[in-house]
Amino acid sequence: MNKNSTTQVKDLFLILITFAIILSGINVITEKYFFDVHAQKEAMQNALKRVKDKEKLVNNFLIQSTHTIKSLRETNIFNSYLEGEYKKEDIENIFLAYSKSNPYFMQLRYIDKNGFEKIRIDRDIIQNPYIVEEKQLQNKRNRYYFKDSINKPLEQVWFSALDLNMEKGKVEIPHKPTLRAMYPIKHQDKFNGILIINYLMDDFLIHLADTPLYDTIIFNDAGFPLIHFDDTKSWGNYKDQKYNISAEFLKDHQDILNNNIYQKDTFISNKFDTPIMGGLNIILKIKQSYIEKQRARTNIQYIVITLISLLSAVILTFLIIKFFSKALLNVDVINRLHKDLETASKIAKIGFWEYDAKTKLIYFNSGSYKIYEIPENEKNMHFEKFLSYIHTEDRTQAQKKFKKSIQAHTEFHNIHRIITPNNDIKYVEEKAIHIYDTYGEFVKSLGSIHDVTKLKEQEKQLHRAEKMASMGEMIENIAHQWRQPLSVISTVSTSYKMKQELNVPIDLNNLTEDLERINENAQYLSRTIDDFRNFIKGTSELKTFDLKDDTKQFLHLIESSVKNHNIQVILDEIEDSPKVKGYPNELIQCFINIFNNSKDALKENNNDEERFVFINEKIENDTVIIRFRDNAGGIPNKILSKIFEPYFTTKHQAQGTGIGLHMTYNLIVQIMNGSIEAKNVEYEFNGKNYKGAEFTIMIPIEVGE
Repeated sequence: MNKNSTTQVKDLFLILITFAIILSGINVITEKYFFDVHAQKEAMQNALKRVKDKEKLVNNFLIQSTHTIKSLRETNIFNSYLEGEYKKEDIENIFLAYSKSNPYFMQLRYIDKNGFEKIRIDRDIIQNPYIVEEKQLQNKRNRYYFKDSINKPLEQVWFSALDLNMEKGKVEIPHKPTLRAMYPIKHQDKFNGILIINYLMDDFLIHLADTPLYDTIIFNDAGFPLIHFDDTKSWGNYKDQKYNISAEFLKDHQDILNNNIYQKDTFISNKFDTPIMGGLNIILKIKQSYIEKQRARTNIQYIVITLISLLSAVILTFLIIKFFSKALLNVDVINRLHKDLETASKIAKIGFWEYDAKTKLIYFNSGSYKIYEIPENEKNMHFEKFLSYIHTEDRTQAQKKFKKSIQAHTEFHNIHRIITPNNDIKYVEEKAIHIYDTYGEFVKSLGSIHDVTKLKEQEKQLHRAEKMASMGEMIENIAHQWRQPLSVISTVSTSYKMKQELNVPIDLNNLTEDLERINENAQYLSRTIDDFRNFIKGTSELKTFDLKDDTKQFLHLIESSVKNHNIQVILDEIEDSPKVKGYPNELIQCFINIFNNSKDALKENNNDEERFVFINEKIENDTVIIRFRDNAGGIPNKILSKIFEPYFTTKHQAQGTGIGLHMTYNLIVQIMNGSIEAKNVEYEFNGKNYKGAEFTIMIPIEVGE
């Protein structure tokens, strides 16, 4: 090679590298300029939805409490007790049964019109409810809640302030946050005492304040914190030196207290519309750590993008020189380029490999050796041995994708696990381009490998957070599913106990039927808790499973959510029982994620009683196709293409971290070798036209199973 040719090669190399650096710099500067504003704006939009969700959580609790105390008031046994027709022991047992069925009950009492406690259920040290002996009952006529109840409308529930429980005039230690639901009783058109439920609100307040991306303050209308993210400021009204939010929000505290919604750049406040005395308010303040973590993560991404751009420029330079400038090159220049490539890959911590189709050998650079943790003296490796480093559960899929990309003349891209000689498991991202001769025959592949283990671990953590949120909803569903069976069992058993005490003859035919009813309801409770336990403890083990069983378990888990939101789920299931290879418990999570998106959209966009979610399952060409369709109006076209992207959130789509649909996509596509897509559809059902979103999942069937 002459001196002029060498100069041209160097010039070409420098031009491409400079161009890559300039493009990367422009991209980084632009992204960083808009990041802070965008991240803060997104966080505040999410905060507004969060405070409304918190308000709904409180009001749902109060509604449930109202139903509970009313149901106790309306029992025939309690009314008969007021008339003197039943013994005190009878109603005590009813009170005890109610307390056992609700772990939030701290006390359940009936106080007569003179302020004397007639019946009282407490909890012992290990939280078991028990009947308080008569000699320990107290007179409460001087307590504010008794005095106020006399003047409250009869036969209507009212709620006390949310405060700390007091015994003998002193705040009880350890603190017991308490809310009282009170029901003034009318008997013969006169005040005849009150029913009181004392709720232990410790866990509820912790759950109410739990918002990962924000610092939370829950306070009353006077501005005194009940729960503060700085625990030393919680219950500010009970401190020796009282603490008020006015000390923390000097300029804004009056606007916070006087407005239902008040929003600034870094926080939002909401005055809950609840019947709780003293009011209840919340402030969500963006955690500085959240912004810093987002910034740190994007900085890493910027560095990786820049380094990949540099590496791509080196690879592109190498290819251009090798295939279009052969007259300029000799062995010295090629060696020099390889050294430049080696240097760039070390900086980026990305490996480079080359696969020769004729010899079936793969050549690695030092970056690949480090990722695979294999000795550098292995200058090359046969393709079959290389495959042995890929995790057995990912090997077939990776091999199929590689062959498919060669046949389709497309870029190879895959994320899979590898097992190093030290038995370490890593996640790697591999990309490659394929080179063909003039006849179109495959010659070689040039590729890169990038260790993405840390990124996959972050995704797993977010996935666990998403599942924890689903678990919270499942717990609420179980509470609703258990209420009716427990009521049936309690009613039947109490009825026979009363008959026995009153020497009423027992009809054996009725006894047999009632025992069957008790057994049926007990079996239902057992199945419910088994389904929930299986959902929580389900392992991420790859196995072949029955799709119909998975679908049934999913429908059981969302049963109460369906009823509570007046949704009709219409299932068109497969008659056969197709076997699918994958992760059954995680597939249920995918179904729940898709259902929750439809549920949220239906709640916001469809106030009619007709709320539908259609689930259609069928088999075509050894593939099971599962379609979810709703009538919520569809997804806006401008965001339809983004809903599977990580951290993308809208008020209709994945909530919280925005990871739900992204994780659903990864599980279906990367792990189960399937596909998922979303689109808007218009359709007819029962003679009416509807519009909504449709999610289509396609998963290969395990043939021969």
